[in-house]
Amino acid sequence: MDVHTAMARSRRAAVRRATGAALGLGLLTMSAVLPATTAGAAAPVVAKTAVAATGHPGVTTTGRISAKKWAKKKFGSFTSKTYRGSGDDVIRLPKSAHAALVTAKHHGDSNFAIVATTSSGAWDTLLVNEIGSYKGTTAYGVEGKSKAKYLEITADGAWTIKVRAVDKAPTVKAKKSYAGDQVLLYDTRSAKVRTFSYRGDSNFAIWYRTASSYPDLLVNEIDSYKGRKLVTAGPGVLVVSAAGGKWSVR
Repeated sequence: MDVHTAMARSRRAAVRRATGAALGLGLLTMSAVLPATTAGAAAPVVAKTAVAATGHPGVTTTGRISAKKWAKKKFGSFTSKTYRGSGDDVIRLPKSAHAALVTAKHHGDSNFAIVATTSSGAWDTLLVNEIGSYKGTTAYGVEGKSKAKYLEITADGAWTIKVRAVDKAPTVKAKKSYAGDQVLLYDTRSAKVRTFSYRGDSNFAIWYRTASSYPDLLVNEIDSYKGRKLVTAGPGVLVVSAAGGKWSVR
């Protein structure tokens, strides 16, 4: 055998080894999803929520992370805290609450407002501004970066405020009716046409933030509303302003 023939055979052998390794890897991967072809062999069982090759918990076979896992990673986590009081007051937010849900109840007749402020007292986010009694959930730090350190409260009656991490929000349910302000996680894996309905005489607005986009203002109307919107795939979070009214998503 001459030198050129030996080199050619060596190259062909190297190509066969590389191709075999690649095919072996492909067959190893595909064996998790393809049924066995040998007579009498049982098809492998595949877990519906198997963790993807990334090894991250909460990632399904689609490669997408769940809304709760995404919210925890994106906005952080901290221990929930409840505050109670009456009249005007200022409460300090938990140190690690760079973004949070703010669930409030107020029993009174006059203006009830909650403003998230910075350490210098500058306004960061206007969370609530209603007359009389109020019950709802709002959020700060979801639509953009927040420097909030305090909640400044204006009230003429008793109130209760609970501050929680964003991943504690419930997941939106397409056939459920909601009342007032809400913050909901959105877990749909593909773009969907959704019908939003609102019955009330106040502002109805929906902000939508996903893992791959900046906040999108889906709806911003006064008084009753019904319309269809194309909502992009999750995971994401919906921040709904609907004080004094009922609304739904279908």
